[in-house]
Amino acid sequence: MCLPGVAGNLTHRQLILGGSTRTGTGGHAAPIKILRRAGGTLATTQVELDHHRAGFLVDTGAAVSLIDSRASARVRLQALGPRTSITGAVCRSIATPVLVRGWSIAVLHLPQAVIGRATKLLPERVLRGGIVGIVGMATLARLGALTIDYSNARMILSGTGD
Repeated sequence: MCLPGVAGNLTHRQLILGGSTRTGTGGHAAPIKILRRAGGTLATTQVELDHHRAGFLVDTGAAVSLIDSRASARVRLQALGPRTSITGAVCRSIATPVLVRGWSIAVLHLPQAVIGRATKLLPERVLRGGIVGIVGMATLARLGALTIDYSNARMILSGTGD
């Protein structure tokens, strides 16, 4: 199945969102760390979130971005509404919408956004490794084109972050 705006260059081990397979040569590169786990490969990157740096999973399958409730408390993200149930492909959770005044991934800055704050968002071993959240498609779509280059452990972002 082909999704509009999603391309893959499996020869070069790349996943490209919002562009063609030639996107990987332009834009701003951000290092990623590849975590290989039973059942899949995860990409993580450093994100600046309201002037605090933290590790986030880059999850092209997640509709929204989420942060662990303990990390949200450290950053002092403001709750914007009541808790709500969210359902993913493999799990269900309760999340509270919180306001992020500014994101920065690589050199691209995003204006304020609403993400979810959830408990038991990630396994404890992942949290201990410094990964406190998930950058989902609602945030990734604001970046323009995104290439996840697994071979070279980087992602290439292009766009203005409008």
